[in-house]
Amino acid sequence: MTIARHAAASVDDGLWACGLLRGAGHPAARVLACLKELRARVRSADAESQRKLLLYRLEFASAVVESGSSSPGLPSGDDAWVLLQEVVLELREVAQRAEQAWLELFQEVVALLWSKSSAAFEAGDHAKAAQWLTQAVPFIQEPGQVANCLATIALYHKRAGNKEDTRDYVQRALATDPANLQATLLVVVDSADHAVEAAHIQGLLERLMANPSFAPKHAACVASALLQQPQADLALAGLEVLLRKLLQAPAEAANLEQTAGADVLDGLSISCEVLERSAALKRPAADFVRHVGLSADHLLAHRAEVIQAFREGSGPRVDEVRRLLRAAWERGKELGASEHWEECAAVLEALQGLLEQLDALDSREVLEVRIWGLVMAASAKLSLARGAARGPKARSETHQQALHCLDRAHQLCRRASSAAGAIAGQAAASALLGASTLGRAFCVLVLLEFEVRCLSGDSESQLQRFVDDASSQEAVGIKALLFMAKIAAAASMRKLAMHCLQRYLRVAVNASGGLDAPQCAVAYRELIGLHASRQESFVVYDGILNLLSGVGGMSGVIDGAVVKYPKDELEWLAATAWNNGAYFYRLQQYRWAERWMSKSMALLKFIPGSFPEDDMVKSYTDCVEHCRD
Repeated sequence: MTIARHAAASVDDGLWACGLLRGAGHPAARVLACLKELRARVRSADAESQRKLLLYRLEFASAVVESGSSSPGLPSGDDAWVLLQEVVLELREVAQRAEQAWLELFQEVVALLWSKSSAAFEAGDHAKAAQWLTQAVPFIQEPGQVANCLATIALYHKRAGNKEDTRDYVQRALATDPANLQATLLVVVDSADHAVEAAHIQGLLERLMANPSFAPKHAACVASALLQQPQADLALAGLEVLLRKLLQAPAEAANLEQTAGADVLDGLSISCEVLERSAALKRPAADFVRHVGLSADHLLAHRAEVIQAFREGSGPRVDEVRRLLRAAWERGKELGASEHWEECAAVLEALQGLLEQLDALDSREVLEVRIWGLVMAASAKLSLARGAARGPKARSETHQQALHCLDRAHQLCRRASSAAGAIAGQAAASALLGASTLGRAFCVLVLLEFEVRCLSGDSESQLQRFVDDASSQEAVGIKALLFMAKIAAAASMRKLAMHCLQRYLRVAVNASGGLDAPQCAVAYRELIGLHASRQESFVVYDGILNLLSGVGGMSGVIDGAVVKYPKDELEWLAATAWNNGAYFYRLQQYRWAERWMSKSMALLKFIPGSFPEDDMVKSYTDCVEHCRD
C-alpha cells in the first residue's frame, strides 16, 4: 500500500506490488485496495499509465470471475461480474473518445476477452462464452470484425439453446455487415426451426455463393440443414448450392471429403439426388436444364473413372450415370407429352451435354441414349416449328436446328455400326441396327428428316431422291414409304406422296417374302385418293387388276397361309369404278363410262355375289350400245 501511495512510485511499481500480493496468496481485498490507491493517484497522469492500469484491472477482474468462490476474500457469482463490468464501463468511456493512443489497449482488451470466451466454449460452457464475448463488442473498431463477433456470440447462444438471443445477435450482425458469412449461415441453418420465407432463404443462398470465404464445408452444412426443411424446393436449393461450391473449390472439397467420408461430398452422387428431386418437383425447364448442366460438370470431373466403370460393365459410377440419364430422359418425355416443345427440346439438348462427357465410349447403351435423345430433340423442334405463332424466319431457324440434331444422330448411327463391325464383323453391325432399338431409331430419324425437309422448302426432285435413297436402305424398310406418303400428303405435296406410294407398291409386289395384300390395298386406296381426277386414277385400277390376275386372285403365300386381297377393299374398288362409269354416262361421255364399267365388271370376278351383276351387265350393255352410235 505504501508503494501504491508513494508519489515517486510509478504505475509499474504499483502493479508489481499487486503482483507480489497475488503471488504470495494475500487476500484479494488487499489487491483491490492497492489498485484503488493506484487509480486515485494516476487519474491525472499520462494516458500510458491509465492504459496499463485499466488492462491490469481487467485481467484481475477476469481472474476473479474465473475463480468463482474458491478464493477467500474474492467476490463470487454475479458480484464477480459486477467487478468485471465496472472495468468494462470505464473502458467504454474511453472507447467513446476513440483516441488513437488507446487503440492498442482496445486490441488487448478484445484479445483477452476473446481468449476467455474461447476457453469457456472449449469447456462446454456456451452461455459463459457468449457472456465473455459480449463484453468485447464495444472495443472492436472494424464493422466487419464487429459483425464476426456478434455472429460468434449468436453461435454460442445457439449452442446454449437460447433461441431468442441467437436471432437477436444474428440480426445485429447482419445489420452491421449484410454479407457476414457466419450470420448468414446461422439464418439458413436455423430456418428449419422458425418460419423463414423461401424467397428470403434463396436470396441468402445467392449471397453465400458470392462470399469468397464460403467454402465446401459451409455448403455441406447448408445442404444438411435445408434437407430438414419441410419445403422441398429449399432442400433442392441447398443441394444445388453444394454442387456449385464443389465445382468452384475442388481442392478444398477433396480435402474435406477425405476427412468427412467418401460419400459425403461426392459430386456425382449428389448430382443424382438433385436431378431426381428436380424432376419429381417438376421444376421449370430452365431450372432443370441448369441442374443437368451442373451434373455434366461433375460427370466431367469423374469422367475417367466413369468410362473405366462402363468398360468394366458395372459399378456405382455406372449406376449413378444411369440415374442421371433416366431422370433427364423422363423429364424430357413429360414435357413433350404435355406439348411444351421448347422446354422439351431444351432438356433433351441438355441431356446431350451430359452424354458428350462420355464421348470416348462406343458402348451400345450410351450410343442408343444419345441417338434417341437427338431424335426426340429433333421431333420437339419440328413440333415447335409447327406453332402458328412462329414467323417464317423462326420456323426456318427451328427447322435447321432439327436437321442439325438429325445429322448428329446419323453420325452416331454410323459410329455404332462401325463399332459393331470392328467387334464382330458386318453381321454384328447389321444386328446392332436391326435387333436393337437403334434400328427403330434410325428409321424414325429418317422419317423425321424427310418431314423437316418437306416443310423447310426442299424441291420435289430433291425429296424424291431422298425417298429413293432412304427406302433402299435395309434398316429403313419399305413400310417407311407409307409414312412418307402421309407426311408428304399432310404437307400438300401430292405428287411426292404418290411417288412414295408407287415406290412402295413396286417394292411390295416384287418382295421375295410374299405380298402383304392388306397393306397394299391401303396403299392403292390412298393412291387413288391422291389423283387429281377420275381419269388419272384409271391406271391404278389397271395395276390392281394386273396384280390380281397375275396371282390367280391371291396376293401370295406367307408361312403356308393363303392371304387374299381384302374383300371389302375389292368391293370398294368395284363400287368406285362403277360410280365413275355412271358419272361419265350422265355426262354422255360413253367411252370413259364404258372403260370404268368394264373395270368394275372385271373386279366382280374376284368377289362374286357381292353386287347385282345382272343389272350391272344390262347397264354396261346399254353403255356399249351408246359407244357404237
